Amino acid sequence: MRALIIYFLFTSYAFAICRGFQRAEELLDTRRFLSASNEHLLRNEERRRHRLPPESEEILQLNDINQARSFAHNFPAIRDLGFPPLSANTWTPHIKRAVGGSRAGGLKDGWKINHNGRYAVIRLDFDPQKGMHYNIELEDSARRTHKLAIEFNCNNRPCTEADYMRTMATLNR
Repeated sequence: MRALIIYFLFTSYAFAICRGFQRAEELLDTRRFLSASNEHLLRNEERRRHRLPPESEEILQLNDINQARSFAHNFPAIRDLGFPPLSANTWTPHIKRAVGGSRAGGLKDGWKINHNGRYAVIRLDFDPQKGMHYNIELEDSARRTHKLAIEFNCNNRPCTEADYMRTMATLNR
């Protein structure tokens, strides 16, 4: 019986991992990402017309911060939209604004670039609903902003604000 329970636990965990990687694979295709993002933008415009709150951005769930960081820093849509690869020579630090009493206000939380009149931002963020996550914002040539949130866990559990502050301290050494 114990072996059967362990088998089902690992099978469901493996299935969840596969679904996460399948979603990641979909988002690696820039055309599919932009298409999904454009549909999301249209739905939100319709929601605004009816005075409804906007939907959240596209969301990807990964296992840990290392996978999320790697995905965010190497996101193909960045290159495909004409932005240079992420490096300290071309991108500048993004500084978190002090909003809502955040203790992280004024700290470096990611990278930003203005390139050919368009912008891109990759930053680490925390909110109670999503936990710690990476946000990617990319502006295309038509001046539409495409957003992606990459959520992840900390040590196989949801990330806390304390985890976020420890990570921010590491980023700002």
